[in-house]
Amino acid sequence: MISDENECVEFWSVAKERIKVFEKLDDAEVVFGARTRGHGHRYKALTTVTDKEILKFEEKNGFELPLEYRTFLQTFGAGGAGPYYGIYDFRKRVLPNTYTKPFPYSSAFEFTDDVKDDDPIWDYEGLAFICEAGCGTDFYIELNGSNPGQMWCSWTDECSTEGSFLEFYRAWLEKVDTGLHRYQLLKNISNKKNWFGKSKKLELADVISHMQCKFEEQVFDGKNFVPEGQIWVQFENTPGRVILNEKKEILRIDIHDRCAIC
Repeated sequence: MISDENECVEFWSVAKERIKVFEKLDDAEVVFGARTRGHGHRYKALTTVTDKEILKFEEKNGFELPLEYRTFLQTFGAGGAGPYYGIYDFRKRVLPNTYTKPFPYSSAFEFTDDVKDDDPIWDYEGLAFICEAGCGTDFYIELNGSNPGQMWCSWTDECSTEGSFLEFYRAWLEKVDTGLHRYQLLKNISNKKNWFGKSKKLELADVISHMQCKFEEQVFDGKNFVPEGQIWVQFENTPGRVILNEKKEILRIDIHDRCAIC
């Protein structure tokens, strides 16, 4: 967690510029939640939150917003581009509500049997619901409690911590940055007909040496999507795959696996 306001402001300013680069690189909609089924954050940032709006919230609730979240609102925007389907609009999801009772937990926990709500974390106060990944996986920021700014993830019957708000956002930035870089690299490799002046057929070793990351080979076993007689080579955090025949000769490179970067 960053405690210096200037460092936070600088981080969010840089993040906003990186988002613009992501939008240009993601030409095949490979980042989950950005343009999923016509929805998602679409790499846009909402208008920033004014000091007056923040003061209104703080006076109503009797505490200051966590530094990392407050500087996000003032520098990046009220919400928009971010992990999964994006960060929800502060003006719609947070500002109208009250968080006067503190969240009672300080570490990961399991919900008790007597909680009957479909999403038990709703039964607790002090947290604001600001992000979701679908399928019942929701993310909350602690506003009032022992760890202001702490992110919480609610899924099935557990609630786990996800670091501070800035750490949560930075982890997503780095994952998308790496994934889009590898996506572009794989795309460039698929467009090359020879390497360094050599007139030879592209081989798997060429691809592996340029990707420079972990990979795994998937074969037909009757349980996955790999057709019989093919081998799929998939690289770590990379949208796309290399398709081989039984002799391990490259048949093609698929680079349009949508929503591959989460």
